[in-house]
Amino acid sequence: MFKKFQSEIDVIRAKKTICRQQQLGLFLDEQGLMRCKGRLENAKLSEGVRQPILLPQNDHLTELIIERTHKELLHNGISQTLAKTRQKFWIIHGRATVKSVLNKCVLCRRHEGGSYKMPPMSSLPSSRVTESTPNSRTDLDYFGPIYLKTSGEEKKAWIC
Repeated sequence: MFKKFQSEIDVIRAKKTICRQQQLGLFLDEQGLMRCKGRLENAKLSEGVRQPILLPQNDHLTELIIERTHKELLHNGISQTLAKTRQKFWIIHGRATVKSVLNKCVLCRRHEGGSYKMPPMSSLPSSRVTESTPNSRTDLDYFGPIYLKTSGEEKKAWIC
């Protein structure tokens, strides 16, 4: 499968346990693919969701799978791409790997553009910068009636 997982494959074949193998519930299927056992083993879902294939973090095949999924989803973001990828594969450090692949996507970078530049600030209106006495520009609003129930009796009230 992958040379990066050779030590895990040897441990699985020797029927020993190591930290990663124990944590992900790694096992080899009939085709020799390394799969992860999750908590969804009894769910009525496809085998890929219940027992995804393990992929290494920095590998060309992993990048190709992520790119294909990203294009299938019409260049959606990291979360959507990762969720769709996890329906078949489990990637070590998945979010970081997907993020690094999506940062290389030329189409996304073109649409996202460069950094945003703030437009020049306009001047404040004269009413905001002219000196005046306190409370010279205040208003009073009324609303109501609202109906209040106090001790079984209904009353009208207005608020200002």
